[in-house]
Amino acid sequence: MKTTATALGLSLVLGCTAPPTLQVIDSRDGALRFEAPGTADHLAADAAAGLVWINAEGTVRALRLATGEEQWQLRGRATSTSPLLVAGPRLVFRGIDGALVAVDAASGAAGWERAGAGGRPLHALGQSTAGVFGVDGAGQLWVIDPASGEPRHAAQPVAASGSSVHHVAVQDGVAACQTYGGQVRRVDLAGGSAPPPQAGATAIPPLLHGDRLLFVDRDGCVRLGADTAAPTWSLCIPSGVASLAAAGDLIYAGARRGELRAIDATSGAVRWALDTDGTEVRIEPHSDMVLVATNHDGVYAADARTGEVRWHVTMAARIRAFAKVGDLVVVRHADGAVWAIDAASGTVRWTRALRAGRADRVLLLDAARQQAAIL
Repeated sequence: MKTTATALGLSLVLGCTAPPTLQVIDSRDGALRFEAPGTADHLAADAAAGLVWINAEGTVRALRLATGEEQWQLRGRATSTSPLLVAGPRLVFRGIDGALVAVDAASGAAGWERAGAGGRPLHALGQSTAGVFGVDGAGQLWVIDPASGEPRHAAQPVAASGSSVHHVAVQDGVAACQTYGGQVRRVDLAGGSAPPPQAGATAIPPLLHGDRLLFVDRDGCVRLGADTAAPTWSLCIPSGVASLAAAGDLIYAGARRGELRAIDATSGAVRWALDTDGTEVRIEPHSDMVLVATNHDGVYAADARTGEVRWHVTMAARIRAFAKVGDLVVVRHADGAVWAIDAASGTVRWTRALRAGRADRVLLLDAARQQAAIL
């Protein structure tokens, strides 16, 4: 089935002089639920915490998702650039002294605080089933139980002391780390010697596929293996890699010139390829499909096993953000328009023209499933 639509003809609500806002939209029909003043780079949405963000003054604010009514706020407690991690009943962020701070997501009540060795600040914060984690200034990775604040593993060196760590992933006792300079390393959290770091592409964060490191090197080659210096396989994408994802036994590499390649995780052989007329391919595996967003050619849904196109919604615009929430694929264009597409059929459920303003943020809320996507 092929569904075709056009990004032309949507009227824009112009507001170039208006202050930036956070706009919360209902996923059912695209209706605006409420607007909150201000904007933030890091937001979180959760059934207990509601909508939470940190403003430029380091105040953490939590609003009710249904109404926008304030639930609680903590003035001057956070680093304004900190990510927000929702881990069960806890909300975790970086405090003004650089330590991890955990509070009760529903009330903002104090939980625990944890710094790195010698009280060092923690950076490159993240979370997984292993816990919440961060890297201190000595290059040591701390994986912390979100309930108690206690380390789950002894701190492991993942980067040289003083290195600025950009991205960390933790899974099944293994960590992947990338510095701002692009150095990529795989570390066993149980200890032991780690393979030497390799030069990676700084724009593509490394992933873990089982206990193996998946990353893109500076030559545009996708590499998978336990040893960064001697990967199990390597596959080069001539036009360069724009995005990387993994699902089951397939690795997906989206190219800058519009191609998508599905790669066998065991052998490195290309199972199938999809050529689009767009650029900067972005990928979202979903059920038995892979969703593909491109600049100037819209969104595709391809069969994960064969690559057969199930539907294609054509859009002439450049895509600013792309996310999956509930049963919808949500696309935000650079011109401010938001499109919601049924993930199963490719039917366009609704479109909404937002005020043109690059600082504005949008949160699409699926209240029934307690899910949200930030665009």
